[in-house]
Amino acid sequence: MNAELATVGANLFAVADTLESPLSDLVRAQIKRSQPFLRASIVLAAGFIDPDCADLQTKRIHLASALELLYVALGIHKLLLGQSEIAAGRQIDKAIVGSTVLAGDYCFSRSAAFAAQTDSPKVVTLFASALKDVSEDHLRYAFGYQSDGHKEARVLFEAGIRTASVLTLLPAAEVEEMVYASSHLASAKNGRGGAAFQIDKFPLCQQGRWSFVNHLFTADK
Repeated sequence: MNAELATVGANLFAVADTLESPLSDLVRAQIKRSQPFLRASIVLAAGFIDPDCADLQTKRIHLASALELLYVALGIHKLLLGQSEIAAGRQIDKAIVGSTVLAGDYCFSRSAAFAAQTDSPKVVTLFASALKDVSEDHLRYAFGYQSDGHKEARVLFEAGIRTASVLTLLPAAEVEEMVYASSHLASAKNGRGGAAFQIDKFPLCQQGRWSFVNHLFTADK
């Protein structure tokens, strides 16, 4: 799984390399902040079955890259909120705002392109739904409404499980067990308890990968 995560990282940095500075620098910095690619690790765990095949591996890496790049894009757009707070009555630098919007939107588009490479309309639909839910929560925060700080992680982690399950065609009961676990992981990511969940309830072929995921979350805290 380390090799697959490394491929995801290479995919993300390749996206940054298609941009000119300073946009490329902005994207590259946000990619580094997203390490150790927790969202991608969930997809790579949930998107594995035995026997594995090259086609499934390629699709889950594309999906993992899509979800991680979506997180990068959201992170870039959230920088606008920080710039607004820093400005506090001063005129915001339009060049900075423009660069941030362009970089974020570009990452959104490339994220969608990665998702489309799974050749599954259902994956793309689930992916778009997750983006809508998270974006709506960000807008509520931007306009002064109460925001659930736990929601972004929960939505993205669950999206990783559900989109990966489209590729693996696992039974619904096993998928729901993983979704339940992803909620624990989201809580742990936001400092709301431990990431403990029963890996033995997951498909046997995935248990080693889920142990790896749990290790990444523990190391990232």
